Amino acid sequence: MSKNWPVIPVSDALASLASSLNALAKTTEARVYYQRAWDIMHDLNNYTYNETSATAGDLIKHMLRTEALDDADTLSKYVLENARKTKAIEDSELVNFLSMRAATDMALNNYPAADQLFTEALELLEREPGGEYSETQIAAYSNLAYSLEAQSRYTEATNLRRKADDAALNNVLFGPISPTRLETRRALASNLSKSGDKAKAEQLLTELLSLSQSIYGDENEITIAIASSLAHHYFESSQFDKAYETGLLAYHGTIALLDKAAPSVSDDDYLKIANDVSAAAWLVVKAGLNSASNKTGKAKMVFEALQMTEMSSAGLAFARNSLRGLAQNAGALNEYTEWQSSKRDLALFDKLAVASETDEKTSTTPSQRQALERKTDQARKSLADKFPAFFDLVRTAPVPLNRFVGKASLLKSDEALIIVNPGKLESSIADNTGVVFVASQDGWFASNLMSGHDSLTGSITKIHRALSGPGSGETLADGFDKPLNVFDRDTAFNLYQSLFDYPEITSILADKNRWTLAPQGVFLSLPFSALVTEKPEGAAAGDIEPNALRNTKWLGLEKALALVPSIKAIDVQRNKTSINPQGRDPFFGLGDPAFRGIADPPIITDNQAQSANRGTDGPNPTSFYFTDKTANLANLAKLSRLEGTDGEIRALAKLLNADPDATVFQLNATEAELNKRNASGQLANTRVIAFATHGLLSGKNSATIIEPSLALTPPTKMPGQLVIPSNDGLLTVSEAALLNLNADMVILSACDTAAGGTPDAEGLSGLAKAFLYAGARSLLVSHFPVFDFAAPKLTFEALRLEQANNLPTAVAMQMSMQKMFEDHSNDLDGYSFSHPKAWGSFALIDGR
Repeated sequence: MSKNWPVIPVSDALASLASSLNALAKTTEARVYYQRAWDIMHDLNNYTYNETSATAGDLIKHMLRTEALDDADTLSKYVLENARKTKAIEDSELVNFLSMRAATDMALNNYPAADQLFTEALELLEREPGGEYSETQIAAYSNLAYSLEAQSRYTEATNLRRKADDAALNNVLFGPISPTRLETRRALASNLSKSGDKAKAEQLLTELLSLSQSIYGDENEITIAIASSLAHHYFESSQFDKAYETGLLAYHGTIALLDKAAPSVSDDDYLKIANDVSAAAWLVVKAGLNSASNKTGKAKMVFEALQMTEMSSAGLAFARNSLRGLAQNAGALNEYTEWQSSKRDLALFDKLAVASETDEKTSTTPSQRQALERKTDQARKSLADKFPAFFDLVRTAPVPLNRFVGKASLLKSDEALIIVNPGKLESSIADNTGVVFVASQDGWFASNLMSGHDSLTGSITKIHRALSGPGSGETLADGFDKPLNVFDRDTAFNLYQSLFDYPEITSILADKNRWTLAPQGVFLSLPFSALVTEKPEGAAAGDIEPNALRNTKWLGLEKALALVPSIKAIDVQRNKTSINPQGRDPFFGLGDPAFRGIADPPIITDNQAQSANRGTDGPNPTSFYFTDKTANLANLAKLSRLEGTDGEIRALAKLLNADPDATVFQLNATEAELNKRNASGQLANTRVIAFATHGLLSGKNSATIIEPSLALTPPTKMPGQLVIPSNDGLLTVSEAALLNLNADMVILSACDTAAGGTPDAEGLSGLAKAFLYAGARSLLVSHFPVFDFAAPKLTFEALRLEQANNLPTAVAMQMSMQKMFEDHSNDLDGYSFSHPKAWGSFALIDGR
């Protein structure tokens, strides 16, 4: 062993470096160093070293965090197999390898296999003299119990939870009121609630909550976890008032933790806290809606909590990555830097305070912390004074209901605000129906929807496929075959009923021509314009018949619809100081990027053909196109060319009478060129800006925060040259937010920008939010592949009507859609303008 020992510190150093990189969200680089550390220990081929299991464990945990499940599966099998072959290995070391493999099996939902491994680990630990109260033993009991509970085998898990609790009580390092003991007791109580012993569970959780609050306060992970468990117990016991009150405690605590964590934790930890906020908010919403008492008082909190149920990675990416640039643009960089520094000092102090509990050499005092708190508060005040809008843009605090209801309402007299949430796909409470909340100057109404998440998702997916699949948009005409993809009007009508057919909602919306919609979750993918408001006539045959389509009552033609990426976007936009729009250039457009970094062949195309699909080309997540925070050029080059976007941008430029240099294509369609136009002031002096390219979205369940992006032309990379984020071929959320715009409209003609390709995609909360913050007054984003012969006409007419008649953009868009809808010129060509594919392809994003 001695001759190999000197290399082990090298492995430790590499693993420490990897952990640091991971904390900085550089997950790809971290993987490299975790791998190098493991390679060293693997070469030693000695599984008796503690460092061998520790290094393998670091790498496997990283693989699981970043959802590299196949890699974790392969490595955990390999190390366990080799550990078993090592006859001299101690039982405690084999336990580590068994636990690694079991954790991987759980991530793969292979719970029976995990049960066997955890059971074997427990048997080994119980053979060790004096080890029954060790931390490893506690973890082993808890892990097996968790696996059993994931299979709803709560009664079988109860005894294990009791053993973990007894072990924590008798561990000399922990004791009866340690965080570990409180956690084992909380897990036991939660288990008792689910296994049927409701009275005992409630008594135990109530006692634990009171104890934790007295020791650790409300804004503490232990207190929050106990409050959450108690709130869930109350909810499942139909004690909705108590569930609401206790849920509020967990909700406010998680928001406080998220605010404190913002500058100082890794993406993994930040996302975990954000997910906790979302879960706590959802419980508050459902408990509040199910409660029979004080509906008016609870409505205010339900409205606020509903805004926090969608803590998406896209929104978090913007919040984390664009702060510095926003402050710099406002001339408040020094104040921002001081605020960040003071928050980090406070976070570091708290970490040292925890260490001081077991380290006599480290000491902290309350007065030191108070001084740091004062410094942080002063820095925050200085930043707010220098840049008043900063915290409105980035803070997580929701907008109160009184901003929309009553005399001081931000809403116009003919306007209603509507939030629709489909329900949580993976909710820890049984009630998973969706939620609708409607508000106007006159009042509000909130309700559970009649349908649950799966039903709503099925309807939305069916509607979406009928508007984006092969043959979509075709109508009945002589000489043409029956369309391959038919839009089912009955499905669109049934979905409309599920969302809005409530007497209270009908009453509020009766005289409201303008609907501002805040869709959440799968509703981001729904083209609301294509919903049908009355039972359609003509049965199935009418779904493709132009006259029947024109006799159909379509929501987007009856109401002026605008969507917002968040409730905060309304608050921010309607409190903006307007900028003089006179004397601006008419248009700037970017299209047909050369994703390989070399010029593509000249385009030979039929302008009447349907556009290519401008979402991602396959199942690849947005992270596929990134290496940490910079584009992966090799993967970016795999995106398909979008030939139709050349003609679309040129048609818009011609319609708007733009100068020849107002458009960029192919090798000129780069971030560098966009930044050049931005720096010169051209973008700030342009009325309409259009991007026609691929939209890349970040999924909610990403292991790290990856930003939604527009794919542009990457730079030509020379040997040894570094690719920089500001010119890497991906215009991210935080980069788009730093553009200086004064546009009446930004057109994002990339279908996934409105969450077109994936049911839970986040285009509205990502790219749309960024362009609104950059200064765009409104956006048009495409839900599905657009008709090149229809899109320029639709957008041009909306802009013409808005300018000529001083109309709200939503009303102008509605009128443009109505005009196209009544156009019979294409009826004989099999692509009638009466079809929602023609007039309903764009969603208007407008918080004004």
